[in-house]
Amino acid sequence: MTVLILGSPMAAADYHACQAILKETPPGSALERLILRKLRHATPAADSDIDPLLVTINSRVEFQIDDEAPQTRILVRNGFRNGLVGLTLLITTARGMAMLGLRAGQSFAFDENGRTRTVTVRNVPYQPQAARLGRRPAARTGNASAEVVSLQTAREDRDHAPAWEAAIRRKGT
Repeated sequence: MTVLILGSPMAAADYHACQAILKETPPGSALERLILRKLRHATPAADSDIDPLLVTINSRVEFQIDDEAPQTRILVRNGFRNGLVGLTLLITTARGMAMLGLRAGQSFAFDENGRTRTVTVRNVPYQPQAARLGRRPAARTGNASAEVVSLQTAREDRDHAPAWEAAIRRKGT
């Protein structure tokens, strides 16, 4: 299922990055058509309005292309060096641009090397906007082996627990 919803939110910084990339993209190329398609259907939104399960630049994304094995990559605008080979995916590639602005569970059809492919976003385990604002995704998707727990948050929750919970903890029940 290809999802393109008019007015779909896209982080404002990502929207502007797409506009900048478009200026550097060869006219008539498949990447130009893909970027135009994305921009036409997107609405720039403030970080506070971005769903934590939405793919943004610098998000860690679990995805699947057609029937291939699932992959996890960090979506980046510029290539990283120093040991991150195979861990990142540029948004200047068809795969990277296709995922930008999708939400976990959504799919998008795109052209890659003359072939129509479909990318499905399985999960967004990390999104910089959500991390900056201290938000967590509403629901987990995918087959992650364990949930990441913040020890600082757990300690704060424990320290601010109601008195009856503390009493139970002391008794060992």
